[in-house]
Amino acid sequence: MADKTVKTRRVVHLEPMPSFERKTIHAILSEDKRVETHSEGREPYRYIVIKPVKG
Repeated sequence: MADKTVKTRRVVHLEPMPSFERKTIHAILSEDKRVETHSEGREPYRYIVIKPVKG
């Protein structure tokens, strides 16, 4: 999904998931300097947003 975000230059919203899964994805994608991530929504419907880094 990070590749899709970079290729399309659009924000991608993932499906809602448990916090341990979100933390894993945030940790992995924090190493990818092409994208930024954050979580939105309320439990149990929190989801990750992946957006391309400008520049």
